[in-house]
Amino acid sequence: MKAPKMHRIVAGVAFALAGASPVVHAQAGNTIYACVNNSSGQVSIVAASTGCPQNSTQKSWNVIGPTGATGPAGPTGATGPAGSTGATGPAGPAGVSGYEIVQSGSVSILSGALVLCPAGKVAIGGGFNNSGGTELHASYPAAGGWFVQAGAESLVAFGDVYAICATASP
Repeated sequence: MKAPKMHRIVAGVAFALAGASPVVHAQAGNTIYACVNNSSGQVSIVAASTGCPQNSTQKSWNVIGPTGATGPAGPTGATGPAGSTGATGPAGPAGVSGYEIVQSGSVSILSGALVLCPAGKVAIGGGFNNSGGTELHASYPAAGGWFVQAGAESLVAFGDVYAICATASP
């Protein structure tokens, strides 16, 4: 007598569970009972109290098996739609505007020279330019403009003092 092949049993059970076999019986609980024909491998789902015919073996299995292993993560989903536009933020400070360079023309810078910015503007930088031989002693913003003082061996130092002026908000 030949043992039934497992694939026949599985195929027969799947066929019976799909509702295509007239021998399917409703089962109470979580156990399924079947009679497997030892010659043909045909599977018949039966009630727990039903005995199997001669040349058949009774089989049973649980409907709820052990939890399987966690499968791999699925692919990343599509990007969602863009969100709505947020509220407008507060206005930033006004900053610097009205940039201009103011020059003194050639002046003596031995005792210091100051070039003034136009009304409403402040000095944001400055300096001086001369033909050479002059040593810079001071260069800084002062009294609405830019102050420069220099010295020379000949005690004669002339140069162009300039201020970089702009309208600036506090």
